[in-house]
Amino acid sequence: FYRRRVMAYGVPYSWGNGHNFCLGHGASRDERFPTQLKALRKKGVVQMAVGKAHCLALTASGQVYSWGVGMFGRLGQADMRDGPTPRVIGVTKKDF
Repeated sequence: FYRRRVMAYGVPYSWGNGHNFCLGHGASRDERFPTQLKALRKKGVVQMAVGKAHCLALTASGQVYSWGVGMFGRLGQADMRDGPTPRVIGVTKKDF
């Protein structure tokens, strides 16, 4: 299994293959055990989407965070840099 996510009381955890920074811990190393995503600890994550090279997290307030490979703008950021840890995307549901 490439990587896993589980949420306990709105706090996401990840483990597995750390390739492409998809675990969100700041490095591309593998994690054998569930490890809390510290950047999202107090954000109130309600949903997550996991792709092969990037991941997204939605908070109760409508913010979306992205991390992983930034090529082709897939992280929704103003640049195409890789994101080793979750960064908030500038556009939220309030903008629509």
